[in-house]
Amino acid sequence: MKKVILIAAVLLTSVGLYSCEQDSADETQALYENLQAGDDDPTDGDDRGSGN
Repeated sequence: MKKVILIAAVLLTSVGLYSCEQDSADETQALYENLQAGDDDPTDGDDRGSGN
């Protein structure tokens, strides 16, 4: 009975690891570009601390 439980646990773990989707390089690059696009304009119309 212990062997059956052990085998079932190993199979479930294997299926769980296999089902995780890997990120593709294209998705990662697109995400990085979107994050960088938001950092190009540091003012964003907020003039707190401009001294005026």
